[in-house]
Amino acid sequence: MSVQHVRGAGKVCEMTMQHLRGPFTVCGVTMQRLHTLFAVCETTMQRLRSLFTMCGMTMQHLHGVVAVCEMIMQCLAALLQCAA
Repeated sequence: MSVQHVRGAGKVCEMTMQHLRGPFTVCGVTMQRLHTLFAVCETTMQRLRSLFTMCGMTMQHLHGVVAVCEMIMQCLAALLQCAA
């Protein structure tokens, strides 16, 4: 092989590498965007979890209030029966 053949092969190799770099760059950017998207999804899921936890606590408080109201109603019913 002559020097020109080697140079020609080197140029072809370099052009091929540049063509390959393009898709890899696009792939890298896409992966970064996906990572960002997953991070946003994870944050949203954490917020939803804390919201459901708050809802659960509120529901427990409401059950407690309803139980107290039922006890008061039973006491009032008993008092009315005693009065009657």
